Amino acid sequence: MTDIQNTEKDVVVPYEMVRERQEKKPVPAIARLRQGKTIICGGTIIAMIGIVLYCTTVFMSEGQDGPIRFITEGLVTIGVGFSVWLYGVVKYLNAALELGYDDDSI
Repeated sequence: MTDIQNTEKDVVVPYEMVRERQEKKPVPAIARLRQGKTIICGGTIIAMIGIVLYCTTVFMSEGQDGPIRFITEGLVTIGVGFSVWLYGVVKYLNAALELGYDDDSI
């Protein structure tokens, strides 16, 4: 039977890498507020594209008796747009609360 030995070696990391990692600061709340607004706009645009795709598909297939194509893609696009929008809202509101906004100033 062979003996299992510890083959791990020490890793040497330059001090500059450690210092850079320690100096990284979180994104300020004002920047997160701006990012939240941008994400909200993006989610709205994605959802609108999904709504247009869904409506176009439904109107084009009114006279057909067969299955409607691209309905799922339209609904999925709406769902993705809503999810992106919701993420932007949460990010925006978290930053706004951190900055001390009250209900009237948001």
